[in-house]
Amino acid sequence: MGCCMEFKVGDSVKIKKGIRCPDDESLSIAGWQGWIIDTDGDLVGIRWDSLTLKTLPKKYIRYCDEEGFDWAELFLSPDKIESAEPRDSKADSDAAAEQMGGDAFWG
Repeated sequence: MGCCMEFKVGDSVKIKKGIRCPDDESLSIAGWQGWIIDTDGDLVGIRWDSLTLKTLPKKYIRYCDEEGFDWAELFLSPDKIESAEPRDSKADSDAAAEQMGGDAFWG
């Protein structure tokens, strides 16, 4: 638990420059932003804000769906994130994720 003491649940964070998706090295996730939802173990869980959700590549969402991952959040080591000013609310994020979850959205 010591690794994640600098961040706490509810903190707004963004992904540092040069960081790639741990599940797809071809995908840059630099600048993606959201809130800390979990600080257990060696990783922190991040729930994306609505602005990030709306720019997720369809390829990434399809991959997450196929692998059983939640594309609206990601777990990373805390050295890959930094504090950020929130750009919207958790309610905005939840609404965007719900809208995007429909098959009609992704076709």
